[in-house]
Formats: sequence, structure tokens, C-alpha cells
Amino acid sequence: ITDNSIVVVAGDAKQRYSTKWRKDGFSDLIERVTEVNEEGVMMKKIAVVTTTRADYGILKPLIQKLIKVPQFETCLLVTGTHLERAFGETIKEIQTDNFPIYWKKKILEPGDTPLDTSKTVANALRFFAEHFQQERIEGKPYDLVIVLGDRTEMLGICLACLNEGIPIAHLHGGERSEGVVD
Repeated sequence: ITDNSIVVVAGDAKQRYSTKWRKDGFSDLIERVTEVNEEGVMMKKIAVVTTTRADYGILKPLIQKLIKVPQFETCLLVTGTHLERAFGETIKEIQTDNFPIYWKKKILEPGDTPLDTSKTVANALRFFAEHFQQERIEGKPYDLVIVLGDRTEMLGICLACLNEGIPIAHLHGGERSEGVVD
């Protein structure tokens, strides 16, 4: 996030957030997801999902800033190619950067057929839904999930958020994909 960034925070079913474009989008995000109660500011649980080296590189400055916000419990959810030996187990880069990994899960199916892609989306939906439900049952649900890009596994992750009623902040998607599946 730079001083020239534009952040869009879209509304959820309860309209706790509203869509707004601002040059100081990061401070706007903080204002919209924190609520003040009688005891002071409540912590908000923010998940950042990373699936590939490419999205991690873009998300890294955001993660660095979110971790420094005292009102946020920033939770890094790691999946996708980060956990696959064939793709270099790039989770090691995250560990080298000393970001705490809150949760990780393998979701990728081997192969690149349409069926393999569908299975990967289904895995993402199932495993993230189970994780989100468990967090809710334990009394610590996510207040916001941040995703980046338009890879197919993000569809399953976002569907799990939708079903749990978790607001989604979606960054970058479709700018250059012109006709590819993900």
C-alpha cells in the first residue's frame, strides 16, 4: 500500500461497511472494520489469504502494515502452491520474512485438466469452510478476509466466506486475464 493507493471496501449483508474510494484507503479500512465499545477499541480479526509466490509479493507490504495496527489480529492463511514441493515450497519465503502463519492447508489437485481444476476449487471451498466454521464455533470468527487475484482456488475460498457471512476485500482481478480460466 502506498500513499497513492485506492482501496475499495464493499458492504456485507448487514451493511456494516460501505463502498468508498479514497486515496488514504488504509486509514479508511481501519475506521470501517473497528468498532468502539464502552471499554475502548475492540480487536478485529483480519485474514490475509496467500496462494502463490506472485500474490504474496504483492500482499507483503499490506501484511507488514496490518501487523502493525494494534486494533487488528492479522492472520495469515497459506495454501496453494506455497505448500507444494513441485512449486518450490514457497512457504519458506513467508517463514524467512518472519510472518506468523495462522493456518495452512493443501488444496491443489495434481494435473491441469478441467476436472483437476474443479477438484481444487472444491477443496478450497471445503477446507476453508471447515476452518471458518471452526473459528466461529470457537468464538473467534474473522471480521474480514483479504484475497488477491483471480486464480480459480480463490473462487472456492470466497464462496466459503460468502456462506459464513465474512466480508471479503478483493484486490486485483481480471485486469489482464482476457479469456483464461483463472
